[in-house]
Amino acid sequence: MTALEERLRTELPELASGLLGETEAPLELLEEPTITADHEAVVPRRRLLVGTAAAALTGVGVVAAGRWFRLGRATNPLATSAAPTGFGSWRPIANAPIAPRIGGVATWNGEAAVFWAGRTGNGDEIVAVGSGAFYDPATDSWERARTPSFTHPGLAGIAAAGDEIFAAAKGSFLRVNLRDGSSTELPGPPVVVSFIVEVNGRLWAVGSERRPVDQAGPAFLSFAEFLPDVNDWSQAMHLKFLAPVSVASFGDGFVGCDAEGFCAFVNPTKVDDMTVQFLTAPTTNSQVTTTVVDDAIVALVLSSKDGRTGEIYRSDGEAWALVDSIPTGDFGDVTLAAAGDWLVVLSPDQPPVAMDIASGAWHHFDDWPMTGVRNPSTVWTGTQLIVWGGLESEGSEGAIWTPPAS
Repeated sequence: MTALEERLRTELPELASGLLGETEAPLELLEEPTITADHEAVVPRRRLLVGTAAAALTGVGVVAAGRWFRLGRATNPLATSAAPTGFGSWRPIANAPIAPRIGGVATWNGEAAVFWAGRTGNGDEIVAVGSGAFYDPATDSWERARTPSFTHPGLAGIAAAGDEIFAAAKGSFLRVNLRDGSSTELPGPPVVVSFIVEVNGRLWAVGSERRPVDQAGPAFLSFAEFLPDVNDWSQAMHLKFLAPVSVASFGDGFVGCDAEGFCAFVNPTKVDDMTVQFLTAPTTNSQVTTTVVDDAIVALVLSSKDGRTGEIYRSDGEAWALVDSIPTGDFGDVTLAAAGDWLVVLSPDQPPVAMDIASGAWHHFDDWPMTGVRNPSTVWTGTQLIVWGGLESEGSEGAIWTPPAS
């Protein structure tokens, strides 16, 4: 037995006892990044766990914020419920009166799924489309929307009250009624908009900073609030964090994640004393896609190591926990759909996978009617997931899934 092996044999049990509370094993978080007077974030030092326990536990388990987080494949350490008894089923929906597309507005207005604008084609053949329609899942029927002439292939939007949509692209911002076709032009946000997100009834434009086109360097995350009382925007706030590829409401703020899985959680309403929580990527050298499911940040990590696989990670904003690996042959052009307590992984290369995040149980469907579809739009109604559009579908242009009741 080597000296190292002897040390591990004698010290690991003691360390485990310390982590379980039988002896003290103090952990400490490095100082949080702060916001300067002009609301620009100091370049963050990634949150690291330091102390005797964290330094010694490579590949074992670490206690942080009273929860277990495991490094390496394991059962879901955040499981809070038993596996569901079923996973529901998919069925095709009626064909829409508008052409399938990717991007654009896809949202739920309380009665119908709204699909508006977007683009068709790939590469140099991208064409912006301005049509829109409402889909009523209760009757499996569509109604064409009356859309304004304003459209853009990168249009972002969110449902307001009833039939109205707040929509933004580049420097334009509109309030649109898709029933009667009326629109009101509003002042443009002081950021290059990629997302509009609602936090506790307040609208935020999230994207990247506006700057001269000849200014080199990476684009950083920027955001501003729409102030309806004055019909204008708050001053833009900037973080030294790469512009996000995904943004979603999270608690009292929003979480933005870049393509490599680095995330920043921002409570934008506490500007005067705001601190920003930065969350490092769950792994490196992989493709990471993120969303928010059941008040947790969820990441799908695609890796080509030992064959292309998908791993699901979950975070409460403090650290990542591996939920499970999905043993599958391939994923490509992945779309993640948050559906209440569920995460649905859509790919043109195989049928979708649904995962019950609370238990970690997952299921491959064999009744998927949208074979081959790439980058469809998804809308969660509160009880059902509607998938529509995309490119290159070999089957139905839309489908609906009703997960089992929790």
